[in-house]
Amino acid sequence: MTTSVFLNNDRTMPLLGLGLYKITDDAEAETAITTAVQNGYRLFDTASAYKNEEFVGHALAKCGIPRKDLFVTTKIWNNAQRLGDVEGSLQRSLDRLSLDYIDLYLIHWPVPGCFLNTWKDMEKILESGRALSIGVSNFEIRHLEELRRISRSKTFLPGYLLHISGISYESVYPFCFLVLFLYVLFKLFRRHEHLSRLCPFFLTNHSGICQLIHDSCRSVETNLKNRTFPDNHCLAFWSIS
Repeated sequence: MTTSVFLNNDRTMPLLGLGLYKITDDAEAETAITTAVQNGYRLFDTASAYKNEEFVGHALAKCGIPRKDLFVTTKIWNNAQRLGDVEGSLQRSLDRLSLDYIDLYLIHWPVPGCFLNTWKDMEKILESGRALSIGVSNFEIRHLEELRRISRSKTFLPGYLLHISGISYESVYPFCFLVLFLYVLFKLFRRHEHLSRLCPFFLTNHSGICQLIHDSCRSVETNLKNRTFPDNHCLAFWSIS
């Protein structure tokens, strides 16, 4: 099974990571990250907007894994984009995390009138070595097209959270070289009859992909019936297999 992917700047990124959105204190961070590293996790995702970077930094320092073997992602929030404070936002994140560099620095949301300038500042940060890769999150195809026209950097990693709930990012799929899926509503996997409602784009244009999703849903269900580990472990294993 592949456990990492090569980015287009010849760096590797783990395929499986732990999102830390709900962490609210040191104790939670330490418990979550300690348990995660014991189970093989090396990628940890936080953000300025999560207001927990300091807790995450404390936990990472105690986890026992060398910094070079960790992959830490954080994101710039909207207000810093509006203020043009990209450098300052990154430095505050580094200070809170107690790190010298970020493995992947993302634009959290495409703030209108701001995100192109934010990206240009992030390219300077990339050149400085304080972020080893840069990318975007929650961008639509129109935002990606605008960004591609002005980007000088080869590093261009769109990050997406896909909810299987009728909200589709179908136009983004063929544009991105990598899509990471997070299945947040597992029960919808079992509603095979609703696949046409959830994915009309794929049914019309990519029926083979729909069949693969359908077969994979059934495969996951079969594995869950015989497993001795939690649902989320089975889903995570399936999603990177």
